[in-house]
This record gives sequence, structure tokens and C-alpha cells, in this order.
Amino acid sequence: MKIHGFGLLALGAIASAACDPQTPAESEPEVEAAPPRDNRVVLPADDDDHYIFVAGETVIEPGEDKTYCHHLVVPEDMALADIEMLQGEYGHHAVIVSTVDPLPPGSIEDCSDNQTAAKFSALLIPVPGQPEGTAFMVEGGTPVVVQSHYVNASDEPMLVRDAVRARRLPIDEVTEWISTFSTTNILGLEIPGDGSEATLSYDCELDRDARILYVTGHMHEMGTKFKLEVGPSVDELEPIYTVDEWIPEFRDLPPVEIYGEPLVLQSGTILRTSCSWDNSTGETVHYPEEMCVSVGVMVGTRELYECRDDR
Repeated sequence: MKIHGFGLLALGAIASAACDPQTPAESEPEVEAAPPRDNRVVLPADDDDHYIFVAGETVIEPGEDKTYCHHLVVPEDMALADIEMLQGEYGHHAVIVSTVDPLPPGSIEDCSDNQTAAKFSALLIPVPGQPEGTAFMVEGGTPVVVQSHYVNASDEPMLVRDAVRARRLPIDEVTEWISTFSTTNILGLEIPGDGSEATLSYDCELDRDARILYVTGHMHEMGTKFKLEVGPSVDELEPIYTVDEWIPEFRDLPPVEIYGEPLVLQSGTILRTSCSWDNSTGETVHYPEEMCVSVGVMVGTRELYECRDDR
């Protein structure tokens, strides 16, 4: 990128040239902008046992909090396990999501704002302690998106390119299918900046029987508490995941509840997600600067479950 500029002397020269045709106009030499720092992830070598979803390249400016989405199409039916997020410095997450509004393959869009973020749902996520023989099923021709989030805390622009790597299993060797499970509030998330503790609770009703392998919570640096409760009614809720003291480090590495035997939930079960924050910035915070998400994995199904509360 080139920056063109004129100093006061050059402007004077132009004015003089306008009065005297024999005086050539002078301008400052073109200044070449410094290239962004290369923060692209090193891609693993290709092999037959893995599939790599590679995002397109984009630049994250200094101080920028940006989520970008690279649209792809799955080339063939695949059973995928051991999902790995591959990101450069200052990366927050790189995941494979589904979308209700696919763009042509290869398209990249800025999906930082909450209206755009509402188009996507988690599809392939890392599974702590994933049982051998389990896998996510992704059918050929399915539109998917590599969604990458960066918070560039440096003082220079960064060129980024992320990837998500997954181990391929022969479909006929999969012993049980798994899929993602999540509850989220996007459009209705609003945290006042007056420094008082703000709390959001929202309920979802499970629309199917489910066997849960693990659950975790997701908030950012302002989070103070997180809880996921379940029960047959709003009056009979019991916590299955609680973090009483959320710390900033949990944004990237939250505590995880792993069940030795899958947690069985019946259709109609109420899921209540509760989040608390301390926002002393003086400014109201919305999604995606902060989040209130429960996420996990179900076993015995190929279809993802997402409940979205957008009051």
C-alpha cells in the first residue's frame, strides 16, 4: 500500500507553478508503508490421515478486535475427530462453523458485529478426552466457514492465516457419532459500563433426548461468574457446570466438565445459562466483545444442537 502526501513546501510550489508555468511543481516522494508482520500459522504437511481447512489471509490492524469468516464447501463425506485450532499470536479462536447464509467458496467477510455473527453456529470443536472411535460427520457439499477471532494487542498490523486440522476416520469404522451442543445469547447481550455487577440468565428447552460428553462455558475478560443448570422445570434446576471465580485466562482455557459416562438429558429439559460481568469501562459492551455461551459435545447423534436467546 502506498501513501501519497504533500507538505507545505510542496503546496507552495504548486501555487507558484500555477502563477509561473516555467516553475515545475514539486511533491514529496512517495512513502512506502511498512508491510504487516507475518503472523500466518505454519500449515502442517499434507497426509492422508488428516484434513485441513485453511482460511484466507487478512490483515488485523493494531488494537483491532476482529472476527473474520472464510467460506468453504466440504469436498466429500468425512468423519472427523481430534479437531485442532491452528492460530498465530493474539489469536482467540479458529473454529469450523455452519451458516444459514453461505457465500461463494473462497469469500471472506468481516463477521465481527453481532448481526453477522448471528448467522453462524459451532460445528466442529475440540473435544477433551474424545473417546476412540467417535467422530463428527460432515457431508460432502456442505457449506462451512473457518471463523477466526483475533485481538491484536501489538502496535503493528499483522497478516494472519489460520487453519483447522482434523483427523479423518474411515466412515465404516466410526463406533458412535458426536455433534456440538451450545446455548448462546448474541443480539440481546448488553452489559452496562457503570462498574456494578451485571448478570444475564436465559433458558432453553431441549428439543430432543441428549447424552452429553462434556460441557464448558465461554466468557471474556470482564466475566466474573458462570453457571449452567438443568432440570425438568424452571423450579427444579441443578447445576452441572459452575465457575464461581471467572478469571481473564479462562477466555482461552476455561475449566471443562468431562463426564465419565455421558450425562443423559430428556427432551423438554430446561437449560439455564447464567453469566456475570464487571464492566468498569464507562461504555456499554455488546457481543462479541463479551459473550455468554455454554458449549459441549453430545454423543449418539450427527445433528448439532444450538439454542439461541436473543431477547
